Amino acid sequence: MVAWNQVPRYIEAQPGSQNGFVIKKLVGLGAFSFFAARFGSTLINDPSSASSFAVAAYTAAVILGVMAVQAALAIGERKPIWDALSEGQRKLLGMGPSSRPAAPPARTRSAAEPLVTPPSRAARPFLQPIVTGEEPQQGLLRTPGSKGSARNVTPDQLQRMMEELDEHVDAAAAQTATGAADYGAFAGASGVQPGVSSLGGGNTYRPSAIPRGTAAAPLRSDGRITQSQPAQRGAVLHEMGVREDALEVGIEQAREWFASDVLKPLMVAVHNAHLEVIAGAAQLGFPGVRLTPLTDLGTDNANKTADDSLMLAQISGRIEEYLRNPANQSNRQLLNCMQAIITYQKLLILLRGEYPSSLLPPTPDGYLLKRIEELANGSCMLEFKWNGGGEWNRKSWSADLPTDSAILFYLFAAFLAAPKWVFRNEDPSRIESPNGVLYLGKIPPRVTGEYYAIIPTRPPAKSKGTGVVGLQLGTREPHFSLLRQGEILLTETGQAAFFRITVLFLHHCRQHGNVVGGRNLDYLNVGHLVSPPTFSLRRFKKAFRMW
Repeated sequence: MVAWNQVPRYIEAQPGSQNGFVIKKLVGLGAFSFFAARFGSTLINDPSSASSFAVAAYTAAVILGVMAVQAALAIGERKPIWDALSEGQRKLLGMGPSSRPAAPPARTRSAAEPLVTPPSRAARPFLQPIVTGEEPQQGLLRTPGSKGSARNVTPDQLQRMMEELDEHVDAAAAQTATGAADYGAFAGASGVQPGVSSLGGGNTYRPSAIPRGTAAAPLRSDGRITQSQPAQRGAVLHEMGVREDALEVGIEQAREWFASDVLKPLMVAVHNAHLEVIAGAAQLGFPGVRLTPLTDLGTDNANKTADDSLMLAQISGRIEEYLRNPANQSNRQLLNCMQAIITYQKLLILLRGEYPSSLLPPTPDGYLLKRIEELANGSCMLEFKWNGGGEWNRKSWSADLPTDSAILFYLFAAFLAAPKWVFRNEDPSRIESPNGVLYLGKIPPRVTGEYYAIIPTRPPAKSKGTGVVGLQLGTREPHFSLLRQGEILLTETGQAAFFRITVLFLHHCRQHGNVVGGRNLDYLNVGHLVSPPTFSLRRFKKAFRMW
């Protein structure tokens, strides 16, 4: 391997001498063929054979002569390789100046031309030094424009450089937030000021801060988190005090819990939502109220939905006027009708994939309702496909639709926002409680303190969040990660990935107060998912019936 300033051997070679040797060989072979044709035929007694030999020899002599002439002409037309190099490339290769004719003199500027012209490429060196005015620090990657000899950076050194870069980026960001940014330490460590490119202007690329630790999930070259190894899962289970058999039992119970406590009650609420509003409005003296059933979502009823929203806004406005009177604040009919209206409105938003938002990929109206109804059949979601879904518009499932894993991930967050599908007129993305804040779908850019989260992206660096992270939800292979105190402990993908990560998250909540965002695990009816497996006659009968 040659150095960057050493002339390669293929450029030092003289192609002209090689071509001259080829010409000499062609001329020699042609002359030999000619003399063989001229005098060799006399040595052959058979006249017919002698004639054939003479013709073949003369033909070979003519062909070789033509080839020699073509090679001689090619030498005159071929230019040396180094004549095609620019002056900057010749300098980098340690060669002398080019023998090409000099460029014509620049013409004089006319009065109509601007005084300032764009700088040419020769106005600055080929690669500007990373550190100007001083010797680059030990360990920095050097370029041909840097002082000193070139050196190769090992992967370990590059890893340390990236870690130092992240630390200084975080420090600079913290100082910028206080209004007193100081780039001295950053420039001293990397030789580049933040936001200034080392190639002569523009912004530099800053890699996103990725949590690093002994238990952090492995990363691919493109920054995506990959599935954890079985040994890492065993280490996490040992650290959390969870047995493998208990986890597998919890996964099966989680499938049953989703079917019995999440999907089936949700479908009951969807089918009865418009009827409860109509009944409550009739009790308050609003006869003749008609609402579009939520089961018709996805049909051509956009105008009906707009009319329904306007009518519900008018009814809820009248109810709020009555509730401002202290004497009416305990009126059960007013409260029940208001609750029915809120439930109808929130369920409409939920079936559109926006309660909470930012969790479910774009979904056509009607598909989410149809797929929830299909998954609700049976006792353990037999139709569940972790990397697929159901038919839509008489076509098989495609990647344009969310996977069943992404749908359950979204419904789990929605169930935490509205336990047992009892909705409140509040923002579902942020739920405050004495035990900590629960973020669903998105978190603020700058979050402080400990919190729980069900989010579709990695949290900010150095945050103290605990929860479930859904990654690559818009693909055929969604990944789910267990987040604890801002560090990704475990990442899974596959048939049981979502259930495994969810059960481990509930195990953590059981060990730290038995609550998640102010929701008691026993009230959510998930306590049995994280309890040690025990034999019971009830479970035996249930398993026997399923078999």
